[in-house]
Amino acid sequence: MRGRPGSAPAARSASIGPTLARTFGRAHFGAIRGSFATIAVAGTSAGPLALGWWDDTHGAFDGALYYCGAATAPLVLAALALRRPAE
Repeated sequence: MRGRPGSAPAARSASIGPTLARTFGRAHFGAIRGSFATIAVAGTSAGPLALGWWDDTHGAFDGALYYCGAATAPLVLAALALRRPAE
């Protein structure tokens, strides 16, 4: 059974604040959170544009979806290699 619609973004939104505060401290929390939100909005707007272009150019979304899946792998590896900053 699938989760409730919107539960993954809600869980991410609830966990990102404490994670950023624990990782970077609270002194610059607003600036870091604002930068994170800007990047998220840019990615959210660029994704449909890029996939729409792909569909218009190639006639199907298949290649774009494979590319997005393949592009995720190095990001997962990079995320797993991250360490907390020194205190």
